[in-house]
Amino acid sequence: MLTITVGEGAVYGVLPYTSLWLQSVQHLSPIGAGLVVLPHAAAAGLVAVLSGRWMPRPSPRLGATLGLLLAGLGVATEGFLGPGSGWPALIGGLALSGIGMGLVFQVAAALALGSVPPERAGMAGGAYSTFEQLGYAFGVAVFGTLAVSTMNRSLNGVVPGPESAAQTLAGGGADTLLAATPAGERTAFGHTLHSVFATAHNTLALTAGTLAITGGAVVLWLTRHRPHPPQSAVADSPAKPAAAVQVDG
Repeated sequence: MLTITVGEGAVYGVLPYTSLWLQSVQHLSPIGAGLVVLPHAAAAGLVAVLSGRWMPRPSPRLGATLGLLLAGLGVATEGFLGPGSGWPALIGGLALSGIGMGLVFQVAAALALGSVPPERAGMAGGAYSTFEQLGYAFGVAVFGTLAVSTMNRSLNGVVPGPESAAQTLAGGGADTLLAATPAGERTAFGHTLHSVFATAHNTLALTAGTLAITGGAVVLWLTRHRPHPPQSAVADSPAKPAAAVQVDG
């Protein structure tokens, strides 16, 4: 359950703000933003299906560790946006994190359902879904707070009321802030908002990548092979011959 919680929190806790960057800063439509994220979903689904066929009994040490490592590297790759970056800068990281999460999904689900008797599969599935949603909810909350905090620091001294402006920007309100700006200053302020959102997104992505990679290292350590304690020597004793049984005729 640690694997799915960390993976969901790290990767999908950042994804809503990636979508907001695509729509409010890059001005893509919701469908366009969805198409940009499609490589992640396609990679995750394809890897989950193929790995399920290749590894019917997944190894938590291999699958979970590798999955979190790839997911962490992928989401961290998304953390190098600049003011002039466009949506193509995200494709490679989204695809790589999708490959990692595909492994995480397959391993976590298989281990959750395979660790209980068949009659308790429903209970195991419910526990899996609970930890999955818990990781996602926790990730969105934590990274949302981090996004507002980062934007607040970047906007401090640039606009009056930076905290309110940061909350508006983090909620996808870049156009609202531009509309309230004098016409002659909108172009320059638009570049500022691009830079502020890119900086915040980079902070989220690099933090999430570090979290996922650290989670993979923890899983690797928890699943290490521990030496078995030496068993006490059993004294060899000569076998006693079985007593003969006489049957009276």
